Amino acid sequence: MLENKSVKEIAKELFSYADGCVMSSKKDGLVNIGGFICTRHEELFPMINQLAIINEGFVTYGGMSGRDLEALAIGLQEGIDEEYLKYRIEQVQYLGEELFKRGIPIILPTGGHGVYIDAQKFYPHIPQKEFPGQALVIELYKTAGVRGVELGSCAFSKKDKEKQLLKQDKPKDFNEYFEGEWTNSDHQVNIQNFFLDLNLNLREILSTNLCFVRSPMESKYRSLSDQKTPRQQRNEDNEKCWMVHEYLLSEVKPKYIICNGTTSREFIIEREKYGRYGKVFKNKMEIHHSDEQKITSGGLMCTFHRGDLTLQDGLCLKDIGIFSVPHMGFYTYYPDSTEWMKKLLKFQNMYLFMLIQIQILLPNIVLYLPRK
Repeated sequence: MLENKSVKEIAKELFSYADGCVMSSKKDGLVNIGGFICTRHEELFPMINQLAIINEGFVTYGGMSGRDLEALAIGLQEGIDEEYLKYRIEQVQYLGEELFKRGIPIILPTGGHGVYIDAQKFYPHIPQKEFPGQALVIELYKTAGVRGVELGSCAFSKKDKEKQLLKQDKPKDFNEYFEGEWTNSDHQVNIQNFFLDLNLNLREILSTNLCFVRSPMESKYRSLSDQKTPRQQRNEDNEKCWMVHEYLLSEVKPKYIICNGTTSREFIIEREKYGRYGKVFKNKMEIHHSDEQKITSGGLMCTFHRGDLTLQDGLCLKDIGIFSVPHMGFYTYYPDSTEWMKKLLKFQNMYLFMLIQIQILLPNIVLYLPRK
């Protein structure tokens, strides 16, 4: 258990689970300048070197002086010293408690990094578009000489490509399917119409991507190794992402999954791998019932499978229904697919009341972080 381990041991274990890391070391490294990037992948290392030379400096020093390099090497050791961390955390805790006693709206608990003040509550008369956080840090410096930093709409804004205006944070009710700016707007509209025809509120449906890597199509999916085909690389990445989906599925326990395209369906139903401790684990779905329907466009098929889906920790999603429709980013949306789904759901009358609880949408390719 973690309570029996030192901070150094905990940090070492956390890093052991990562494929790579990036650190800005000014705070935790106790230095004026510095940071680093690490990776376990030899294929990525030369790419990182090239970018480092262009943006920072040669890989052996990264644009830092010898003094700063030495200070960082020592600071990384001192930053995990138990006595130093005790002092630092208690100092932050003390400041937070004193501000809270005086009615200052802060984020609780304070943690060990710093005290976060809710600027919008501190300045309720200043609208968000006028950046209350910036107003607070400026007045704090003018009045007391204390330097704070605004972390919000101004710090994390970006320019609109067309209007060249600063964009503020997305509103809380932002939904990628409605307010998002898609390169393929037809894909976005097709999904909207699809759920409208199903009489489902798309804003209330938990939606995710099977793979968290962006690619316009499988043939363009770039492998990190010349030895792998795009499909092999994609399947490997799907497998890495699946642990996230297992968690989501175990929490939500949906009655239905809708797959935008066949790739998601095939992966969920037919997946098989080696699990923990070398034990063969299969979540190949045990099918109880299946059906398919040819729709208007050139013999394209919609499919339906009902069965038991076993997840890695032993949880079994009983009688879960999985629909698959032609990928709406490549094919025109046809209403006859939703008409077929409605009939099937009516036929499965014991699940009809669950129609409003379709929880998961797994599109193949929508919005992923780009693979450079």
